[in-house]
Amino acid sequence: MRVARRHWRIIAITVVVVTVATFAFGAMRPTRYRATSTVIYQGDIPVNSSLTMEVLRVGTLVSSPGFVQRVYKDLHVPVPPTATFTVSTSAIPLDPTGAVNLITTTNLAGIQVEAGTAQFAAGLANAYADALVAWRTEVARAQAKLSVQSLRAQLAALTAKQSSATADKSLLSSLYVQISQQLTAQEALAARGTGGYSVATYAAVPSTPFSPRPMRNAIVGFMAGLIIGFALAFLRESRDSRLDGEQDVIRLLGLPVIGRMPSVGNPAVSRASLSGADRESLRRAAYGVLYAAQQVDIRTIVVTSSCQGEGTGVVISEVALALARSGKRVVVIDADLRAPAQHALFALPNDRGLSCVVTKECSLEESVQRVLLAPPGGSSLCILTSGPVSGDPGDIVGSHGMIGVIASLRDDADIVLVASPALQTAADTIALASMTDGIIILVDTQIATRPALAESSEALSRLPCLKLGVVIASPPTAKRWRFAPRRGSSRSAASGAERRLESVTLATSASPEDLGAGVGSGDAG
Repeated sequence: MRVARRHWRIIAITVVVVTVATFAFGAMRPTRYRATSTVIYQGDIPVNSSLTMEVLRVGTLVSSPGFVQRVYKDLHVPVPPTATFTVSTSAIPLDPTGAVNLITTTNLAGIQVEAGTAQFAAGLANAYADALVAWRTEVARAQAKLSVQSLRAQLAALTAKQSSATADKSLLSSLYVQISQQLTAQEALAARGTGGYSVATYAAVPSTPFSPRPMRNAIVGFMAGLIIGFALAFLRESRDSRLDGEQDVIRLLGLPVIGRMPSVGNPAVSRASLSGADRESLRRAAYGVLYAAQQVDIRTIVVTSSCQGEGTGVVISEVALALARSGKRVVVIDADLRAPAQHALFALPNDRGLSCVVTKECSLEESVQRVLLAPPGGSSLCILTSGPVSGDPGDIVGSHGMIGVIASLRDDADIVLVASPALQTAADTIALASMTDGIIILVDTQIATRPALAESSEALSRLPCLKLGVVIASPPTAKRWRFAPRRGSSRSAASGAERRLESVTLATSASPEDLGAGVGSGDAG
């Protein structure tokens, strides 16, 4: 059923094509009628033969060229092209099960004719039956006449021997009587012999054709189409690496689902393009992340994905905003130095950031940027962008300085979200997992593949941190998101950007006092 649900189009198209093709093929076939006459064999069984074998020989006789000429000679019509009719024979079993073998004997044979007209089919079947009986009668009588001549010659020879004085009179008389009896029997056979065959039933004129039957062909084609369609579906399934929704994700990763959201696509997508329904689902995912973290007292979380382009950057930014508005002190670290996105999503400068702090080109206080939320209050959201990257990103993320950055921010924040490259892209996530408390993996069912998830599951099993769960992104449906508000869903991306600018004020430069209020002071930055 899973395969049928995934590839129902292939199955449906195959069924329709095969059904229509078989229906059209049957409808275009010429009309054919079938008539059957029955002959019965009641003669003597030859030596080294059987009744069934004698009946089966009817087919060989009927198909011989000379017999065909004989039939049409009796019908007084020219022989039509062989394509206009077909003749076949079969033994008619006496066994109720329909089996014909050497043990279940039968003396009935059917002569079946298929032709374009009903009268011709019935007439030809009866003509074949009459010709078979007449032929076998002629053959039997001709053989009997030859036997009569031979026996008469033997009697003449015995008469000559009886006139000899030296002959054994009694022996010759006994032989004479035996041959005389055989001669009488053969003379009777030569005069009235039938060859053992007679017509049991004559063929009736068929009232309906047996072909074409387009509806029967269509039913057979429908069943054949189902078989072929499922075969093609399973063949496609064996070569298809796409995910079959949430069940494939849960089965391959073996992690609980802590949130569901619509697909946000590429990480470079602007947050302003998200609809109200998208943000509602992201807010629910954020609360799922918060609940999972609170269950085991986790404060630093790596957020990654299985493949590049599943929207990790957008998800982290929206989850961070939702958590910050709930009163949590949130810090976002953009550790995806290969494809940084947080500075673009929050419209922040990226001349200083994580790379500068790790390489000690600037301090943590100078690099962390605070985002002011509207309305102001207890909310706190700070962003540590990636900063300019000149060397190998893996060396920066895996360095000892990265451990100090995470530890410093952890002391003065409720939750630290670390954006990481996809597991299939780089080994950065493995290094970050050893520095944080837990990891969450984002899976977009439209982008991730089964092989990628299988490899990601193997990589996750070796990580030392706690696996909190998976956030599943899938195409939104009316049923799944029907309860989500659709504020501004029909507006353009430009109007959405204006709405976001009204609720979020970005601080592109902040004083140390402002930064201290957001993430602490001193060693904690």
